[in-house]
Amino acid sequence: MQTLQRPTGTGPAAARALCLAQIGRGLACLLAGLLLMPLPALAGESPQAKLEAWLNKTSESIERFGDFKVYHRRDGSSPREITYKGQLYRPLNAWQITEVKPTGATRGGQPVLLATTIEWMGVGTVLIAVQNDTPLARVLSPVKSKSEPDWGQPQPGRSDLLLFPEGARALVPSTGQVLWFDERLPGWGFSHYAMLVSVSPDNSSAAFLGKEGLLLSSAEQGVYAQLPISKELNLSQLWPLFNQAGDRARKALDEGRRIDQSRLHHALQVDWVGRQFSWQQVQGSWQLKGLGLNSSPLKKEH
Repeated sequence: MQTLQRPTGTGPAAARALCLAQIGRGLACLLAGLLLMPLPALAGESPQAKLEAWLNKTSESIERFGDFKVYHRRDGSSPREITYKGQLYRPLNAWQITEVKPTGATRGGQPVLLATTIEWMGVGTVLIAVQNDTPLARVLSPVKSKSEPDWGQPQPGRSDLLLFPEGARALVPSTGQVLWFDERLPGWGFSHYAMLVSVSPDNSSAAFLGKEGLLLSSAEQGVYAQLPISKELNLSQLWPLFNQAGDRARKALDEGRRIDQSRLHHALQVDWVGRQFSWQQVQGSWQLKGLGLNSSPLKKEH
């Protein structure tokens, strides 16, 4: 290996040689220092570390659910931020998350969460569950309201089930299972809209309230039975619920509050079905009975 020798002699040539030798020794020391420097210090902070530092600085509190962190932001335009294992997570690209709650269930070793989202990028209420170490979201309700978020309505007589009438979904909080049923037959258009109002005890069938009465649907068969509601019954039982919702909405407005009259009306209808009807198994299928009426198999000529 060739080594640098201190030049001998005097004059301009010797001075230049001495200067070059000193520069060479300096560069060698600098290179050695760079090689010995720890890699993180050389590369700077990781994106996850920068994100966490920023969220810690801009949040007033933090909740942890497994490997999820929920940051309560001071910025009112984005009340909550969610991270999963240090990575920012926006359910279905929703930017404005207003609240996050655990359901009590776990999936993939991680808690199952409910989150409410608002504004133009929001999708309503979503269920967040981890699959293959990846958080996935599913819409339960399209309601996007900061003041009246849709956390589901307990089905009358059942503490283990939440109904989301606006989204035609039901949730079993203890397991995180989402129940979905078809309320239309092939060929039925949107004029046949019906609202989810009840689920059978074994979660295999559901009842929908439409303008002509109750429709029963199962996950395997689709719509299979009906319970017609006469005009007289509609006027005596259901129409007063609409008036009651309107009265309560006006009273709230007089008190300086706003409530969603349509959602209140739907909630009252769910309660009415729960009070007036009960599920019974008939020849291996679930049927509804109440008010002297029984559901019957539906003719599918539609």
